[in-house]
Amino acid sequence: MPRLYTNRKILIKEIAHLGNCRHEDARFWLDVVTKAITATVTKTGYLCISGFGSFRYRTLAGRKLYNVQTGKVIDVPARALLKFNPDRTLNKTLFEEDEETS
Repeated sequence: MPRLYTNRKILIKEIAHLGNCRHEDARFWLDVVTKAITATVTKTGYLCISGFGSFRYRTLAGRKLYNVQTGKVIDVPARALLKFNPDRTLNKTLFEEDEETS
């Protein structure tokens, strides 16, 4: 499978094509799904979509780093991290397509 750059516009086009619907409808449903995923992960910290993958939200603790060049200690603040792990089914599908094209 060739690695192509995909953005929101291309994804909406693909949803409209696969769903046999108008682009406005595809855009609406993409917004709905995105908002639902965001709300669920924000509320619970975890979301698993069977056959697709799981989203996990966590906070990385702040830490101190040492700059070797200047000799100064740098404070790195805590930050939020959203991690996505693909499901085995999705991984298998992707890797099978990679092997077919090579």
